[in-house]
Amino acid sequence: MVQFKITLTDELADFLSFHKEFGFKNKSDMIRDALERLKKDLECKRLEESAQLYLELYEHDEKMLEWVEDSMLD
Repeated sequence: MVQFKITLTDELADFLSFHKEFGFKNKSDMIRDALERLKKDLECKRLEESAQLYLELYEHDEKMLEWVEDSMLD
């Protein structure tokens, strides 16, 4: 694993000190879990934004809308 030096606010450092109360065996596990959750959240937001852009394209393109509707029937 790679190690990093990070700087936290006092509030976040205090929160991190409660890692065992949240079921983590150490601070690194808690930080890794938080980063994984953030990563998934950001990926979902990116997918939602992409889907919204495609929706806008489909709504304004009659031919493309017909292709999508036809493919859904098959």
